[in-house]
Amino acid sequence: MKKFLYLTMCALVLQTAGCKKDEPAPDPAPSKVEKPVITANPASAEVVLGETATFSVAATGSPLTYRWYKDGSPLSEAAAANLSVKIGKLSDAGEFHCTVSNEGGSVASEKATVSVKSSFSWDNFKLSLGDVAWRVRTTSTSGNREVEFYHPSSGQWYLLAWSGGVTTGVKNSATLIVSSSGGNEDETALSAFEVVENRNGRYHAQFRSGNVSGELVRPVAP
Repeated sequence: MKKFLYLTMCALVLQTAGCKKDEPAPDPAPSKVEKPVITANPASAEVVLGETATFSVAATGSPLTYRWYKDGSPLSEAAAANLSVKIGKLSDAGEFHCTVSNEGGSVASEKATVSVKSSFSWDNFKLSLGDVAWRVRTTSTSGNREVEFYHPSSGQWYLLAWSGGVTTGVKNSATLIVSSSGGNEDETALSAFEVVENRNGRYHAQFRSGNVSGELVRPVAP
């Protein structure tokens, strides 16, 4: 009887102590995944129409996924650390940023602004109007418009005039006048002139005379 009581007490002590020979050790708690940290933000750019703006973002963490946005809206098929956007029209410019994500969360980059340079082209001549002296004026209440600028390298004045204002659409009575420093003047009546886009006070116009064509992006008013 004493032996039975002794064995019973030993069994209770072992159970109370939690002594189980073959019980596996508990799995360690999973490590917490830290959300990404952005180490390099996309940079702003100023481009001429037709050029490509490129952006890149860098972040710590793994694995990472990327989503680019323009003016707050997601861009389809833009899921890499680098982004290239062709600026073919004024509305292609804007604010771009990237969201970087992993299992730990998401973080947004700073916004990069793409702006369009004021420019003029005619036949093989191309000019950024940020590099020249220029002025824009309305010559009458009917909306006649003149854009005049001086190109210091060639010593020439350019005057582009048309009627009908800067709302989008085909315009009338368009003329391009080129004046050299020697006083010679070449005037061309344009057979076609159209403001193809007007965005936030800038307008993009295309014009033509025969087989020769040109474009104008309105300079910022002085």
